[in-house]
Amino acid sequence: MTTRAPLEIRTLGPDDWHTYRAIRLAALEEAPHAFGSTLARAQGFAEADWRGRLDDSNLTLLALVEDSPVGLAGGLRPGVYGDNSDAAYLVQMWVNPARRGQGVGAALVRGVIDWARDHAFPELRLWIVEGNTPAEALYARLGFSRTGARAPVGDADPRLEAEMLLSLGKP
Repeated sequence: MTTRAPLEIRTLGPDDWHTYRAIRLAALEEAPHAFGSTLARAQGFAEADWRGRLDDSNLTLLALVEDSPVGLAGGLRPGVYGDNSDAAYLVQMWVNPARRGQGVGAALVRGVIDWARDHAFPELRLWIVEGNTPAEALYARLGFSRTGARAPVGDADPRLEAEMLLSLGKP
């Protein structure tokens, strides 16, 4: 009989910047197709940039198994994308390939959903690069659905992203 090591989900703060940097760079290297940012851009960040990304106005969750980082997800407060929406955003979702299909992604997404509910945000939105079928299936299982909105990943990136939404009710 095999037993699975327990999964821990932890909130990162500014003093965790080394850990955050390491897993974010690993995510960008392993799955460059899944993010709007690039490894080269992130490698250029200074300590202050990494610490700033971990301030308490937003959320960064780290998944650990046996004290080893295996996943990452974030929550951004409304207004970060310059829209007038009251929606929070799920961002930077990534799970180490060796740990996919083991509930890590679902635990991270649920953590961001809980954070959004705790802050009484009415909606949680995300943008997913089209063709990322496993991630889209995970989000759909957790209640997200496509809004119909699509946009290019970036100015120099012709790939398209699709927006997904989870309604959390009125605040």
